[in-house]
Amino acid sequence: MWVIGSLVVTGALVLALMAIYQTLFYGWGKKVRKAMHFHLWLYQAMRAWERAGHPRPGPSTMTERQKLDTCAQELIEFAKEHGYVLTITTEPDPWAPLAMGNFNMVHDVREARARYKKEVGMS
Repeated sequence: MWVIGSLVVTGALVLALMAIYQTLFYGWGKKVRKAMHFHLWLYQAMRAWERAGHPRPGPSTMTERQKLDTCAQELIEFAKEHGYVLTITTEPDPWAPLAMGNFNMVHDVREARARYKKEVGMS
């Protein structure tokens, strides 16, 4: 008798919990799945648009000159943080006639004075 009673009570509790779960979370999985499918579709559509050679919608991106300027500023800050001095200059191309545009960019990295003094042990 105890076994039958416990089975009936367990079944009733399971049914009650299933009803509560259904009430609270009805359609939750479908909503999440729909949102994921929409975002995946949107991402695929944007990638296809870009691959077709169209610009990305929204504010314009940085120009090449702005990107180069940003990279140079970050490189300068990195050199300062680690105690180095970075110099980028141009020198004439030895194998081309001396005219505008016939040059090579060269760089030099050296220790900053404070770093050199610290390594040598000078005060």
